[in-house]
Amino acid sequence: MQGMANVDVFQRHSTSWKNSLMLDYKQSKHSFYVARFISECGLKLIMEAWTVSLAASYYHKCMKSVSEKDVDPYVVATSCLYLASKNDNRPLRLRDILNVAHSTIHRDSGVLDLTEEYWSLRDSVVQAELLLLRTLEFNTTVNLPHKYMLYYLDSLRQWISPEVWSQVPIIRTSWSFLQDFFHDPSSIDHRPQHIAISVVYLTLQCYGVTIPGACDIEGKTWYEIFCKDMKKETIWSIIDKIVNIYEKEQAILEQKD
Repeated sequence: MQGMANVDVFQRHSTSWKNSLMLDYKQSKHSFYVARFISECGLKLIMEAWTVSLAASYYHKCMKSVSEKDVDPYVVATSCLYLASKNDNRPLRLRDILNVAHSTIHRDSGVLDLTEEYWSLRDSVVQAELLLLRTLEFNTTVNLPHKYMLYYLDSLRQWISPEVWSQVPIIRTSWSFLQDFFHDPSSIDHRPQHIAISVVYLTLQCYGVTIPGACDIEGKTWYEIFCKDMKKETIWSIIDKIVNIYEKEQAILEQKD
């Protein structure tokens, strides 16, 4: 994918699929489904966007060391949400996370009573958290791309005309692309600066926004000014992976129809 992106296609997927795509998580343990589960639970729990991305990062890192045959990915994902919430300014109660996770998988169920089913699920999630911490080597700090993206956008704002900036939803679209990229396990393989630049680049391509005078500064592109080792090949590699996420979603929608 080496040309101008279609803004209508990307906008339709990045802004609507979180509300319209109701997956039956009991049908698949594929990483896309589990990452979507994390996203949906995070939305219901009113978690910060970066916290949801942190949970997804934990999950992708854990599953690099653990086989899906040996664990229940959704139990691991629930423990990832719980661990990520502890790194937030407002940690969530485990019971709230368990209820949301259970009702998201079993959509016709209500709140879990304090029965054997609840305590069994709770014990499983607590045990999964211990496994998660071991696979993370007890390092729960992740350098996420969110802060870099906001810094780059704030800098680019000085180079873009106020009229264009006010009319084009650059920040919102970049943010959507960034959150969606964490559905892909490779999101943990790239430098956060590279991810941040790539989603901003994709947004500018979608809307046909150019950066005036960006190549006049020491003969470098705007993204090379922000990150000296940033290459266009890397940008397009990340963009292709973002596109693949929306293609997976489209395939699921077509199956449901």
